[in-house]
Amino acid sequence: MIPIDTDLLVLGGGTAGIAAARAASRNGLAVTLVEADRVGGPRTLLSWRVLERTVDRHVARGECLRASVWAEARAELARLAELREERLALRLGDAGVDLVHGRARFTSPHELEVASGARVRFDRAVVAVGAGAIGFDGDAPDGRRYVTADGLFGLSALPDAVLVVGGGAAGAELVDSLSRVKDVEVTWLMDEVGILPRFERELADALGDVLLGRGVKLVHGKAVVGVTVEEHRAVAHLEGGHKYDGPLLVACAGRRAEPTELGLDALGIASLRVDDRLRTSAEHVWAAGESAGECPSAGHAEAMGRLAGRAAAGLEIRPWDPSQIPSVVRTHPQLAQVGLTPERLAGMEVILHTARAEESLAGLLEGVGESADKKGFLRLASDSETGRILGLSAAGPGAGSLASAAAIALRLGATDDAVADVFGDVPGALDGLFAVVR
Repeated sequence: MIPIDTDLLVLGGGTAGIAAARAASRNGLAVTLVEADRVGGPRTLLSWRVLERTVDRHVARGECLRASVWAEARAELARLAELREERLALRLGDAGVDLVHGRARFTSPHELEVASGARVRFDRAVVAVGAGAIGFDGDAPDGRRYVTADGLFGLSALPDAVLVVGGGAAGAELVDSLSRVKDVEVTWLMDEVGILPRFERELADALGDVLLGRGVKLVHGKAVVGVTVEEHRAVAHLEGGHKYDGPLLVACAGRRAEPTELGLDALGIASLRVDDRLRTSAEHVWAAGESAGECPSAGHAEAMGRLAGRAAAGLEIRPWDPSQIPSVVRTHPQLAQVGLTPERLAGMEVILHTARAEESLAGLLEGVGESADKKGFLRLASDSETGRILGLSAAGPGAGSLASAAAIALRLGATDDAVADVFGDVPGALDGLFAVVR
């Protein structure tokens, strides 16, 4: 065994692990990052962005057909994925982080054994091993008719009909892209919560209306309890006995942490549950990302990793509050929210500032209102007495950027008056949004 001594061990080279390693290294720690697979974690997020961009290009040319879209997207994904992994490894090296590849297991509170032949001795640790796709009873994914989101781009061709299971952001983004391809029929299967359960209902409904207009079959109310592959078709079995089948089923039903093989008992902990400073029940161990519990997006994973790395470096960190990290769904229309949504504001004394994008100059320039998926609105909530920003929800072009700006306002404790003085880079962008005067 090759001995490695380090101040901080980061186990997991996905988004959260990389953020933790870089944050700790910037704050003076010697950091060793151990990753079993590729640096950067699953390629799902990159896959979705590549598919979206490819579809956009083909729609602009008026020739959005699945064969050409799929071939182009797979080629671009292979190129960009390799380039991204090279760049991430270089960034870690530039930050002074030592990278070790191989599956690993804790063997004592301060030792980790790596299958590649290394033994890492550490003072502190951040565990960020991610999660695996949630499966269903029945057959396992076969990589042909039944795939997980991570395995979709392993297919050499896309069939003319696709079942997508899961109403969250991953399912929404895949359904949105596929529904814009002319010769693909899409059926979206969700449980009783429906589209985007973490999002404000008006945002979810706006996307649902657009997808219905494109011909997507929306099925919600009964959860998928099992999947089987029968005679070259995947069959989704719903509660109550209903079935839907097609030549391809993609499971986007969320992810579940799977730390069972890490040897957590050697660390003296039973799980990776964390407190509001991302520390586990062991004083010298923190966790971040999907392995630490609820983590709605890659943006949340990165923010958690950064906080965990800083905490491991001995810095005082703010309590972890996932509501202050923007949640963005890159569909058409784009959806975003941050802070408190109207559902969570119920019963509070607040002012809701609302603007419709089609009524503003910015909306006119973006073509909002000219087609079903070119719609948009923005809603900003502030405290009725102090004016302090409490939350934002938005749909339409630039929704994610608006949520990022609102997140900064939330973090700084800004008021609606202060935001009104600087918000919007196009005259009339938010006409009437701040018309309420206390």
